[in-house]
Amino acid sequence: NEVSLKMDWGKKTDRVDAVLTSIYCKDTTKLWDAIWVAATQGFAGIEGKKVIIIMSDGLDNQSVSNYADAARAAMENEIAIYVVSKTEALRQYYEYSYPEIPQWRLQMDLAQAESMLRRLAHDTGGRVLRPNNFGQLDDIYADVYEELRNQYTLGYISTNAAKDGSFREIDVAVSRLDAPNVTITARPGYYAPRKR
Repeated sequence: NEVSLKMDWGKKTDRVDAVLTSIYCKDTTKLWDAIWVAATQGFAGIEGKKVIIIMSDGLDNQSVSNYADAARAAMENEIAIYVVSKTEALRQYYEYSYPEIPQWRLQMDLAQAESMLRRLAHDTGGRVLRPNNFGQLDDIYADVYEELRNQYTLGYISTNAAKDGSFREIDVAVSRLDAPNVTITARPGYYAPRKR
């Protein structure tokens, strides 16, 4: 129902478990608003690699922001978004628990939600992770941690000096002959800075 910061940045992690277990889901979802707030306020002044990990079914029904606002905020702040998708778990839950309810509408909504989550991860240079059950979450987070530790960051200086806030496409590739086991995860582009 609301977007709020439960714990600020810091080196002390003793409160993390208590904070995470105090969070519960009910009623409406403001997914796009939460991403926008995290990207624009939660990461303000933070330098270096930035990542948001979202656990969601992708069904947003209450945000003031929309997908484009959330994705742009993450991209402008150079934040990769990793999504732990709950859409398949939710589909299976409803199919098993409520077989009498026509599933076609839910299937359509979940397919659209999953598509938006995949797009969000792709647009920001992250990835979608699909646990079969919530007991796998530790493994999922360990995979993200390991992936982030083994990434390289590439940079370049654009020949386009215009500070117009426009989207600029990039293409990152490696020769498969030189690096047959390399996986490329890269944003499809970036937003140019704006004149201040």
